[in-house]
Amino acid sequence: MLGPDRTGESSVMAELLTTDARAAIAQDVERVASRTAAAPVDVGARRTC
Repeated sequence: MLGPDRTGESSVMAELLTTDARAAIAQDVERVASRTAAAPVDVGARRTC
């Protein structure tokens, strides 16, 4: 989509965004895990993935 000279730059940006997304997902998983540990009833409902 972008010119060939910008392909490397865009892929690096995509990789950085992916890394940020992974970190955010990991934080969300930890939050949910701590909640479900306190309230075991929610465990079944949260396991949709």
